[in-house]
Amino acid sequence: MLRSNRDVMLRKKMSHEVEASALGLQIQWIIIRINTAFLSETRTTPNSLPTLLDAPPIGSFTAHSRSILRSALSDLFYFLRIPHLKKRFSDAATAWVTELTCVLHKACLATDGLWLLCHVLRMPSPAAEWTAPLIQTFVQSNSSGKLKMDYCIAMLGQLMGPIKSRESFLSALLQLNDETGEGWMIVDEEGEKEHNPVVISETDLTSLLEQLPMSDFYSLAYLHFSTTNPDRMGQFVSLLAFQLVLMKIFHIGLETYSQLEYKSFCKQIGMTLRKSVRELASHWKVARGLLDPASESQLQKEMDRVVLLAVQYVISKRSLGLWQFLIDLPYDAISDECRLRVEYLLRRGGDEDSRSVRELFEMPQPEIVREIQASTLAERLDATGALDTVFLVNALAALVAQSSRDPTPFLREMVQVCFVDANTRDSLYKVGGEAIGTVLGAKPSSLDALITIIDRSIDHMEEHAVDIFATAPLHLCKIGESVVGGVIGKWLIARSPERAGNRVARRVLSALNWGYGDDGDGRSLWMSERVHAVCADTVLKAHISHCARSNGLIAKSVGKIAKLASKIPDYEQHFSQFCWDLLIKLKLPTQPSSKEPEADLAAYFLHAVQHSLASAEQFAESGLNYVGELVNAGCTSAAVVLITRAFALHYEKAAVITGHKNFLPVFDRVIHADQCSYAYQLLTGPSSAPTLIVRLIACAIVYEARLVANLPLFLRAWVDALVVKRAAVFNTDQVSLQLLGTITRLAFERDGRDLMGIQDQLQNAHMQILTAWRESSKGFFAMFSSTPQPPLLIPTSHISVSLWSSYACLCVEDAAFDAFHAVLYDGLAKKDKTTVDEALKKASSKVSFALPMERLPVFRWMELCRLCGTGEREKDAERDGPVLALALQRLAQQMFTPRNSQGYGREEAPIGEKVLCCASEGEMGNEFLDSRSAGEARGLPKAVAGWIRASLDISLPSFGDYSRFDLDYLLQLVIVEDKNPWMDFVDLNAIASQDTEDARFYASACHERGRLLPSSGSHGSLYPGAALGGMGSRAIPFPILPTHPSLPQAPVIDRSIANHSQLATSLVQPLLNSISKLAVEFVTASDFVEDKDREYCELLKKLHSPAVINIAVVVKCTKGCPIPATRTAQVSGTEFSTTTDAAMTKNREERSSTVSSIQKSVMDAASVQTAGLEFIARELCGMAAVHENQRQNSMQSVGRSLFFLITSSISSATSSPILFPPATASLEHALRTLGRTFIHSHPDEQLEVMQLVLDGFVLSDPLVESFSPECLTPALMASLDNFRKTVQAYKRLSDAVARPELSQRALMLLSRLSISRATSLPPLQFRPLMPLAFRNVAAATAGTEDTVASPLGQLCMEHFIAFVFHQFPVNFAYGLELTLNGCNMGSTPPILLESMAKKVEALPSPNASADYRMDAKTSIECIAVTSRALVQGGAGALSSLFSRWYKYTEALGALMQLFIMKSALSTFNSESPTMLIQNELSEVFVRTVSLFGPLLSPSSPSLPPFSPSHQEAAGALAARFVATIGALPHNGALPAGSVNTLSLVWRFYAEQLAILTHGTMQYYGTMETYLVRLPWNQFWPSMRALQAMEEVLSSRSADCVPFVAQVTVRVPWMDVLQLHVPDDLRPSYLSKLFLVVARLCAKPGHFAKVRASMVELLKTLAARPDWTTVSVEDAENIANTISVILPFDAASNPTEAVAILKVMWRKMCSFSSSASTLPTDSITVLKQCALLKAELNLVIRTGSAQSALPAYNSLLSDVSTVAAHQDNLRAFCAVARELTSVWTKIADVKLGEGLVTGWQAYLSATPSSPLVLTCLNTIVGSLNPDQHSTALKVMESTLHAYFKSSLGGTLSSRQD
Repeated sequence: MLRSNRDVMLRKKMSHEVEASALGLQIQWIIIRINTAFLSETRTTPNSLPTLLDAPPIGSFTAHSRSILRSALSDLFYFLRIPHLKKRFSDAATAWVTELTCVLHKACLATDGLWLLCHVLRMPSPAAEWTAPLIQTFVQSNSSGKLKMDYCIAMLGQLMGPIKSRESFLSALLQLNDETGEGWMIVDEEGEKEHNPVVISETDLTSLLEQLPMSDFYSLAYLHFSTTNPDRMGQFVSLLAFQLVLMKIFHIGLETYSQLEYKSFCKQIGMTLRKSVRELASHWKVARGLLDPASESQLQKEMDRVVLLAVQYVISKRSLGLWQFLIDLPYDAISDECRLRVEYLLRRGGDEDSRSVRELFEMPQPEIVREIQASTLAERLDATGALDTVFLVNALAALVAQSSRDPTPFLREMVQVCFVDANTRDSLYKVGGEAIGTVLGAKPSSLDALITIIDRSIDHMEEHAVDIFATAPLHLCKIGESVVGGVIGKWLIARSPERAGNRVARRVLSALNWGYGDDGDGRSLWMSERVHAVCADTVLKAHISHCARSNGLIAKSVGKIAKLASKIPDYEQHFSQFCWDLLIKLKLPTQPSSKEPEADLAAYFLHAVQHSLASAEQFAESGLNYVGELVNAGCTSAAVVLITRAFALHYEKAAVITGHKNFLPVFDRVIHADQCSYAYQLLTGPSSAPTLIVRLIACAIVYEARLVANLPLFLRAWVDALVVKRAAVFNTDQVSLQLLGTITRLAFERDGRDLMGIQDQLQNAHMQILTAWRESSKGFFAMFSSTPQPPLLIPTSHISVSLWSSYACLCVEDAAFDAFHAVLYDGLAKKDKTTVDEALKKASSKVSFALPMERLPVFRWMELCRLCGTGEREKDAERDGPVLALALQRLAQQMFTPRNSQGYGREEAPIGEKVLCCASEGEMGNEFLDSRSAGEARGLPKAVAGWIRASLDISLPSFGDYSRFDLDYLLQLVIVEDKNPWMDFVDLNAIASQDTEDARFYASACHERGRLLPSSGSHGSLYPGAALGGMGSRAIPFPILPTHPSLPQAPVIDRSIANHSQLATSLVQPLLNSISKLAVEFVTASDFVEDKDREYCELLKKLHSPAVINIAVVVKCTKGCPIPATRTAQVSGTEFSTTTDAAMTKNREERSSTVSSIQKSVMDAASVQTAGLEFIARELCGMAAVHENQRQNSMQSVGRSLFFLITSSISSATSSPILFPPATASLEHALRTLGRTFIHSHPDEQLEVMQLVLDGFVLSDPLVESFSPECLTPALMASLDNFRKTVQAYKRLSDAVARPELSQRALMLLSRLSISRATSLPPLQFRPLMPLAFRNVAAATAGTEDTVASPLGQLCMEHFIAFVFHQFPVNFAYGLELTLNGCNMGSTPPILLESMAKKVEALPSPNASADYRMDAKTSIECIAVTSRALVQGGAGALSSLFSRWYKYTEALGALMQLFIMKSALSTFNSESPTMLIQNELSEVFVRTVSLFGPLLSPSSPSLPPFSPSHQEAAGALAARFVATIGALPHNGALPAGSVNTLSLVWRFYAEQLAILTHGTMQYYGTMETYLVRLPWNQFWPSMRALQAMEEVLSSRSADCVPFVAQVTVRVPWMDVLQLHVPDDLRPSYLSKLFLVVARLCAKPGHFAKVRASMVELLKTLAARPDWTTVSVEDAENIANTISVILPFDAASNPTEAVAILKVMWRKMCSFSSSASTLPTDSITVLKQCALLKAELNLVIRTGSAQSALPAYNSLLSDVSTVAAHQDNLRAFCAVARELTSVWTKIADVKLGEGLVTGWQAYLSATPSSPLVLTCLNTIVGSLNPDQHSTALKVMESTLHAYFKSSLGGTLSSRQD
């Protein structure tokens, strides 16, 4: 363990760290040098701004420093593509890339930017974090606008296009993924699927696109076009071209990344495309107004084209969410014709119609209309995805909204698809509502048509009907009175409230604008009064129809109303609420009427509106009653509207209304309609939040106050009703106080001082309260009570209800008790020692009533100030601000206004410091001061609080320093008794805002003037997008160039040093010395640590030393032993040594200290020294590469000196070692670098390097790499003797590899002895080396199947391949002979033959070379070599040839195919005579058979060429054979019917392949699989070939039959018979063909693979008319054959093929039942006899009467039918005789009796058959002599049939 730890800490860890640090240091030195050279050459500095330069012309000189910088970047990018990089290296590499890119940006060419982007696009994903800043647009640079614009477009095009060869760049990652294994899912640590780094991630693409913001593009384009082209038309044309380029680029991007993996990126592309089109449209809207009509028309077409292109690009991409960008394209900027074409694209575009934009423009408009009308929206939506369906509907709606055409058809489609169709409405009803809303927003006049459409289908919509107007801007629409009274009325009245139609009607009427004008402030109604009247009448009828329970509340007591109201169902309540919400909005004219309304609440309201509001008197008499009924029934909003309208219309005669006896009860019920009970108010206290009815009244007052002519009179009328008429209760009624507060606010806004006379009314009310109080205070018991206190105008508990009403009441209170206050202040002023309590008592005694201290005005105003904006009202602080300012003014006036005192010689005196102290030091005063002087307090409250705190100072007569206070001028105004309100601190805007809010609330509720209409912007564009100018760019700025202040300096080496060995040695030697010193230090420390570890092991052994320990043992006899004995025992144990433990601890500390110190002292120094050494070696090699002409002289000597200086330092380092782990890798690298340049390929150095390696040099690897023996060729191989030495050396090195002590080094040297590089040698000199190399290959692969196991074998195989292909093809045939001979012995590895095949391109290979193309001569030679090897392998062998060659079949088959094709193509000439081509083909086929035949054809009938275990290899070889035959070009040049390839293959099959008798199933099955691939339709069999077929079918293996069947069905027999077979041979050919077909059809298994084709072939052949030409002999032969080969059931149950075959056979024998008359010549009779004999034999073969009798009867019927058509029945008797003569051949008695019985039964059943006569003529002669009884019996039955027939005469005549 210690050794492993020591090795890790001192060797591996330090070595890796030093190597990494040295490498990083060198790279940083190189980068700094590159950066410095680039900045110097481009004349820039590190602080220069990034600049974009134009690319130089093609072919011009590129700066050297730029090329170097780009090469460095390429190298870094390459390394960053390597998989599994350590984070340290990847971070450093990305930092270097960033640094180099920073410098490149200082003078960046346009091509540099594109080059950078190309590299970034081919980096492993994800890499956006560090690659994105590398890509910049240079918008802020000083470059020309055109350059920047072109650059941005080029960058965007590069990003959008497909990333070519990304897999090639990331091949390492791709290979890693392949090695991981297919079917595995790679996941990260959290279990999520990890992104494949080979595939660029969506994040990378998005981040790169963000680096190219469209805002930059358009700013550049517009600036450039506007400055270069002053013409407006020219500017827009340029913008059009620019837009088209962008759209093309975006389209390429969508085509490239139209995959679900890049869905978000495609959306970003689509969004950018849409924004660009909209930006162009905005420019077009501005430009077209400045153009002449001709130019505008021309450019309008271009604008149409842009939008149409955008739609087409987007519509072609489905399931990516791109269709959402179709919605808000600028359809208003295109023509109606273009909108029509866009609609066509939306409805038919994409997969259904792939027309281009040009074709679409060329389509006539009527055709487009027809196409649109022919397609339905439902069909389009069915073929579209769910998400795209939503976008498509919205896009169509947006398009229709901008079109000038009638939207009714589209609305009808929307209703049908989205709300009626049960299959689609569940998913489309929402988008359907949005689409309808869009159309209505643009075409409000289409509402009537839409309602009519809905009415026709509303019964089929169910609940979805309500969603039609879910988002529709109905406030923009107008509705006709016919629709309101018709469809809407029908829905409202005839349908119950819960039905869909009723709900739709309510939604429509509720959303319409029943107010004024377009903006709500017009003087005329939005819809005519007639519509309002019709609507009111309709709602009234609906209310009467559906609100019977609500109407039942009329004239009921309050108790009954509450009980009945609880029974009203919810739907009726909702409908009633709708009615009232609508009725209060209607604007109905006043109409005189004496008729009483119906008993309906709505009728009451309408009657009141139209009649009762005509005058104050009418309202008082009748209107108040209707209001009372409405309130009692819960229709409070309608009651409020009536009350407020009555006051607004008749405020001048308000006394008439308020003076009526019913007013106060009705008014109280109205204002308290939704108030909680008084008991609940007592528990919870008053509330400042108004209820809905109270707010409605207040808002109505505010609204009407803006319209009345006499506002003071109007406000006083309300105050009279609220306060004066209700003086006894108003100040404790929170509703009254809230309404009074609203009135006070209105009055103050216009008259801040006197409140428009409201204070007088309040004072009057207060006087009524005081009078009532005084009256109640009189009496007998009043004299015994204490001094009474007068009532307050506003109780303290109700001050917070309404601050404005409290302010007004407190102002009145101040004046109400002036007498008491005068006495109080006078008492305080007379004597300084008089307290406030004493003064209060004295004042009470003088004025007969008492006011406590808290009733003083100071405290009352202080209470109001305290409640403003604090506590419960903190949320209303802004609204309470005006009241707070006024209350603070009143408080200050009460505190600091001087009081007049009577007497005592004072003109003015303050109220006295006592009252001030009381106010400021009391509990209420302290609370107020704390809240108003806190740190967050500001302005006036804080100033007043400061005044109060300094009240004692202010009360002094000599006080004059007001500047110490905030807002001191206000204090001075108070002291001088200025009564004007402090309007500067009253926020009149807040008051006005509150008034406006209240007025709008009432206006919105009643649709009055000034209401805010709903916004309709969202309906014009469902997905509004920001303009391009407003897009925030998320592009990352330019990276910052880093500095390296603490970096060590690189060694300086120039040409002077590179040309002098001493200078170079003096530069390197100190580094070697330093490394040597570090090595000594390292070795010393390592030895020390090793000693410490050894010492620690020794100490560990001593930590526990053995010891003898005495222990006491208690011995007991039992558990309860009374006398236990104690004994002492000695045991062996261990003793822990504390001294040893301390020594071990010290040992570990010293070890750790040494390891840490050596790491610190050696690591950094070694990194710098080794980096310097490697840097010098690299620099020297670089200079040598640049100055080639000096390498042979000075630089060569310098490099050689340094190389051997390092080797000598390493070899001689005995006392002073130089090799230690941290420096070993660096020394190897330096040797490798120097050796590659100054040792490699230099003959003078090779022998010395070889000797060093053989002598055991420690670092032999770099020396072996520098060893290049091929450079010795001119020196050592110039003569034959030297070549023999080379051969001997090769043999010796091969032998040395086998020796263990020399194996490794010898093998390395042998591997460097690459003969393939000795291109100057003649190829024949390599022949002696080829057997040696092949012997090594064979020996190395002994015992292996298909791989070369040892490095020696691999190396020798490479040598052998090089020998074979050196100056190809001289040695190829010899090498092939060696290889094939080895195949016979099994010593050739298959990979060797495969390598040879790949070299000559016989097998596919990625490294194939055109240098190894084979010629015809070589191919013929190779054919001979291969054939000879195969023949030798099969001669005299006990086992099959294939069993030894099966593992070579793949490569061997490819080679054989190559040989055949090369030889065939070399001599083939398509223009040669046919006979010559046939001869050439025969020769080629013979060669082919000579190669493939020994392996595929059986050598004897009993031995298959391959076993089942080799079937796969045999199949591959057979496939190669078939491919070779099929590729021969001769077939194409030979006419049909000549001897072609197929004829030769069939002959080969019949003569050589079809001879096998054992193992046929596996063999012929394999051959059939591949032979059927040949084009057998080109096979025109000759008579000989047809005979061979019949022979194969009759005498060869049955396993051959399926192949013959497949060949047969492929032959074009009709062409063959027509064109190939002569007329005189056709009968024989037909007979032979019939036999072939018959044998194939004899068993269904023969043609199972081609059953349908076989049946079709039989039908085709059966249709031929020349079957009758077959000779009698052939017919008899066929009959004999068929009677044997057909199955026994062919007569009774034939298959389809056999049935057709029999039809053909009968046609051949003229045995047809369809002809009207048949000839009866001797030839025909003989054929018919042969056919009938064969068929009767088939009947007999059935074996039983049960199965034979049906077939026999069928045959009887057929013969009878044929006989009926004979012109000479007597001659036909010979044929019919066969029907009975067959009885003589039957051995089975039962079968014979059955046939006889069947015969008799048939004649008896068909007595008119001609067989009756023929039987009478032939029955006796057809039977044997021993069958006469049967003959007589049959004769008897025949006679019976004869005389039984009614046609006996006819038969007789025919017989005659």
